[in-house]
Amino acid sequence: MIFATVHEPPDPPVDRLDRAETLAYVGDRFSFAAALLGPLWMLAHRLWLGLILYAGAAIAMVVAVMALGLGGGWLALLLIALNLIVGFEAASLRRWAFERRGWLTLGTVSGRNLEDCERRFLGDWLAEQNGISDVPARSPRSSLAAIADGEPSDALGRRRRGWLPWSARR
Repeated sequence: MIFATVHEPPDPPVDRLDRAETLAYVGDRFSFAAALLGPLWMLAHRLWLGLILYAGAAIAMVVAVMALGLGGGWLALLLIALNLIVGFEAASLRRWAFERRGWLTLGTVSGRNLEDCERRFLGDWLAEQNGISDVPARSPRSSLAAIADGEPSDALGRRRRGWLPWSARR
């Protein structure tokens, strides 16, 4: 199970479905891509300040190893440690960059994977948004328990399946 934060750009579209397309999900997990290809990963995610800090730390490590007269093995070990730190903190770096760019954090959601997190978040979030009126937010035949729990259900109180509110119509 992973946790993900949901971020919305500073000037989202008015329509709720267009807004849903612009949302960014950042899973709080180790990033192998960031650990193996730190600078390239940062370029791909437009983390310019993070890339500058990474380059500064790498240069400082090279200078420190050379100044202390340590061997190349120590430098390799320090650079591996730096890349592991980037891999563990990749999600935090992305959240920090979104915050600096003015993105709004809408919430946190958990799921088995990032796609599951997206389904769970959109299931509740789309129902709360104003916009398209032909999409029912809740089934008109919901049981009282399901309404109290905030879960869409059928007439027997069973939870409806589907990742969007209108995909589970009967």
